[in-house]
Amino acid sequence: MKRLIFAIPVYLMIVLTASVCRADISVNLKLDRSQTLLTDSVQLIVSVTGSRDSESTPVILGLENFDVRSTGTASRLEFINGKMTSGVDYTYFIMPQKTGKFQVGPARVQIKGKTYSSNTAGLRVVK
Repeated sequence: MKRLIFAIPVYLMIVLTASVCRADISVNLKLDRSQTLLTDSVQLIVSVTGSRDSESTPVILGLENFDVRSTGTASRLEFINGKMTSGVDYTYFIMPQKTGKFQVGPARVQIKGKTYSSNTAGLRVVK
């Protein structure tokens, strides 16, 4: 009886995980602010929803005028109103090298041989 009680949740997790694998994949790029000082750093998060199986880290366009430092990743598994989604967040801190208006992104991620792109975000750097 104890094995049956343990087996049911394990079976449900396998079935639910299989449905997550078929979820729509989306990529979102977010900056923690749209304006910053030349001496400040800005947090940049690339969120991949629908899969935690990316083949590599994101390639982010528009970072030529920034020093970039990766601070790691965070995997997530969410249950919201009975719907399960999974994903991974890649976190970076970017520090501007000069003042001006910049377009950051899109971020591109490769998953199972297919490339997914994110939105872009504007950043104004002032002295």
